[in-house]
Amino acid sequence: MQKKDEFLKLFLDCNNRLYCYILTFVPNKSEADDVLQDSALLMWEKFDNYEKGTNFFSWACTVARNKVFEHYRSKKRFSNLIDNELLEDIGSNFGFSSQQENLKLSALNGCISKLSDNDKGLIKARFTKGTSLKNFARDTERSINTVYKRMAYIYTMLESCIERTLKQWEQG
Repeated sequence: MQKKDEFLKLFLDCNNRLYCYILTFVPNKSEADDVLQDSALLMWEKFDNYEKGTNFFSWACTVARNKVFEHYRSKKRFSNLIDNELLEDIGSNFGFSSQQENLKLSALNGCISKLSDNDKGLIKARFTKGTSLKNFARDTERSINTVYKRMAYIYTMLESCIERTLKQWEQG
């Protein structure tokens, strides 16, 4: 099979799921179309880097996620997304670690972007080095017990959101 044919088959097999994945981060359909197109072009350019036999959809999501970040940086609307290092710290708390878990990290990022600014602040405080929940409670004038309960609630919501998002991507 020629390189072009192999790429097209793999890409077309996951195109709808990839578009749903991008829509999780870029809800504007016109902008999501642009991100999908840019992602497809980059995937074609980088197809030699794709390791045959591995999960193409996971690889495509990695490329698309980088294009989403690039899209938001160019629009200076990056505040809704969490940077990769912090995202990986949060993901490790949910037990995500291997490259196969890349989709879960992407789902987590989309779910975090849906949180209120206060809840995002709490998540960032929990996973940013040097910041304690006690300090967060003090700074926001909440009891530490309230902050711990809210954190537990956020974890439960994120786990549920991740599961729903992954199912949605699988269905395309």
